[in-house]
Amino acid sequence: MFKCTICLLPAEDIGATPCGHTFCTSCLSRHLESIPSCPKCRHPCTIALVLRLHADFDDDAPTIPKAKAKAPTVHVPPNTHHPVVSRVVDAGESAEYYGNDVIHIDSLADLTADLSLGLRDGSPRAIRVAELQSIKLEEEEDERSSLQQLSLYTSQFLEQESRDVTIDRTTAAMAVKASLTNLSGTLTALLTRLKYYMDLTSYVEEAAYHLSRITDRIKDMVQLDKEIEQTTRERDAAMRRYAVANEQMVARLKRYKDEKEVYLKKQLEFAQEREINAIQIIRLEGAVNVIKNRADKYQMKGIVLGGECDSSDSDNDNDELER
Repeated sequence: MFKCTICLLPAEDIGATPCGHTFCTSCLSRHLESIPSCPKCRHPCTIALVLRLHADFDDDAPTIPKAKAKAPTVHVPPNTHHPVVSRVVDAGESAEYYGNDVIHIDSLADLTADLSLGLRDGSPRAIRVAELQSIKLEEEEDERSSLQQLSLYTSQFLEQESRDVTIDRTTAAMAVKASLTNLSGTLTALLTRLKYYMDLTSYVEEAAYHLSRITDRIKDMVQLDKEIEQTTRERDAAMRRYAVANEQMVARLKRYKDEKEVYLKKQLEFAQEREINAIQIIRLEGAVNVIKNRADKYQMKGIVLGGECDSSDSDNDNDELER
């Protein structure tokens, strides 16, 4: 039973690549849709070049004599060095793993021999298979011709593209040179503007520094102005209090002056009255003394002289009393 080396499962629908490797048709088709090369040797291959075989092909051709159909075949055991196995071994891969392919390559040779015998014997199936192979070969030839034509067109296109690319490169080089010249001028202008903006930035930073200092000075002046205003208000309040106190002091002084004037006036009147009283007292004392003296005189004269001097003394005493 054939086992596919891709899915490692038994398969009856077998597909053979032009390089001689066999796989189940479904796995090989899926592989060739994504990668157009043999899964084993990477030989270029497409789905159209795959030869489909059946494992029961020999059972469907009873008209072909087995003795004649079977060509001498040599079945190489998996562990011997068949040429394909040798290539696998040289590539460093397992000969045992690819042993089934060697056997099926031999089977493919047997089937080719059977087809040639069937054609000679006039087998309808062999003729049909030969026709199909002929059609397949014609398709392959057409495809090869198309590929050659496509290759020619591709080479011509590539040559034209190469010339165009050369011209485009020259034009592009000139354009790039002009662009670089313009870019150099633009870069120089940008560097000049950048230097200008850097100088402007430095000036702005310095101006911002001085402005911050001025702002701090203004804040200090505003604070000082507030303090001066507060001091002025306090001074005005103190002056108002002083003015009120001064007015009160003036009023008290005026009242004290008036009281003092009244007091002094009273004192003056009292002094004048006292002086008058003192004068009167002095006069009274003098009068009393006169009277006392007269009394003493009268008493003594009356004793000594008697009554002779009474008239003269009394006159003198009256004069003193009058004074």
